[in-house]
Amino acid sequence: LHRRLPEHLHAGLKVGVNQAGNTWVSLELDKRAAATATLDPLWSKRDAAMRCPKTALVVVNVQNDLIDGALALRYCPLGEEGYEVVPVINQLRKSVPFDVVAIAKDW
Repeated sequence: LHRRLPEHLHAGLKVGVNQAGNTWVSLELDKRAAATATLDPLWSKRDAAMRCPKTALVVVNVQNDLIDGALALRYCPLGEEGYEVVPVINQLRKSVPFDVVAIAKDW
């Protein structure tokens, strides 16, 4: 257990065995130690990301083959038109200040 705790917390660690033979662990923290113990690096990174969220628009497979070519959606059972999504994507790009816009397509 000592190996998993920061060095300055070792003094507050107490381990014992009660009358029933069960091992107990107690960690007494002063204010400085308590504040330090709560600053787990992984949580700190997560909290920073939550305070400064990023937005992304990811556009996948909006290409001629799927809109008006041999693989057009109109040939699928639902008969949808792929080109209908293009104005929606363009409007999103104009109206929302995305931090990242990623466009991917199959080759």
